[in-house]
Amino acid sequence: MAEGWPIAGAAGAVEPTTGLDRLWTGWRNTYVSEGGAGSPGTDSVFTRILASGMGDDETLIVHRGTWCFAILNRFPYGTGHLLVLPYREVPDLEDLTTAEVGELWVTVTDAVRAIKSAYRPDGVNVGINLGRAAGGSIAQHLHVHLVPRWQGDANFMTTTAWTRTIPEALGDTWAKLHTAWPAGSATDHNADTGQGAGSGPDVGERLDAGADARPGPGGRFDVR
Repeated sequence: MAEGWPIAGAAGAVEPTTGLDRLWTGWRNTYVSEGGAGSPGTDSVFTRILASGMGDDETLIVHRGTWCFAILNRFPYGTGHLLVLPYREVPDLEDLTTAEVGELWVTVTDAVRAIKSAYRPDGVNVGINLGRAAGGSIAQHLHVHLVPRWQGDANFMTTTAWTRTIPEALGDTWAKLHTAWPAGSATDHNADTGQGAGSGPDVGERLDAGADARPGPGGRFDVR
């Protein structure tokens, strides 16, 4: 039957085809049941990670700044996929304080440097999806994606099987990027305080940023 035409299901139902094969990925049930956007009114997965008390090597937090941090995507598009985001759970760029805006983009730049140092890619995708309609799977907590790219990285597995391969364990990726993070970074909270991996700034302080951090009324500083 020609690709794209409807086919009859087991019960006689008509199902449109897309030309895509189905690949069983039961391991992603963790993402569906725990790592996604969550129910309305609940904390984002990032807020829950920060409050977990687990070490950075367990949570895959690569870098902690004063207002923002970098963490590996546990379900990456490719090896080295990093996320940079504020500690505070806010959905939009205009909700950020002046301090958070400044540190967010400095941290993104440092993340690009770390990726280039650790992996020597041919390029790096940097992007942000604001809102679920724009593709944000955890839209309540804005985050910037950074994905290293190589010429020809859309290899035969992607072009012929519509499947991506991740050749490196996340723990190894964390170690490489943690080591490659620019030394003496202006955003490095641990460097300023002497705190080791897994400690970082007090989460409550960062989530409860003072209202005077950004002048003017209407600022959103609540933890949702």
